[in-house]
Amino acid sequence: MPKKDRDELLKRIAALVPFAKGSVCVSHKPCGNPWKCKKCLSGEMHPSVQYSFRENGKLRTMHVQPRFLKQVQEAVANGREVEKLLVDAGKKYIGFLRSQE
Repeated sequence: MPKKDRDELLKRIAALVPFAKGSVCVSHKPCGNPWKCKKCLSGEMHPSVQYSFRENGKLRTMHVQPRFLKQVQEAVANGREVEKLLVDAGKKYIGFLRSQE
């Protein structure tokens, strides 16, 4: 890959930090005191945020505090952009190799 293309790719990836590969799911669950909690009694419940990802082919999840939801969603969105950049870089690299034949 030409140095100019490599430097541009690294610059674009660095601009997307933080990034993460996976997904975020928000569900609502009762707390440990559902018979006294006003939220649970009203049916609103409490948010539960999970970050899911694959590690060595196995699905893993991590609990995320609801206050960090926006940051994790942004990191996952940035991760998807990084994936697109890598796919484009791979196509450019294969094209570069073919031009060397």
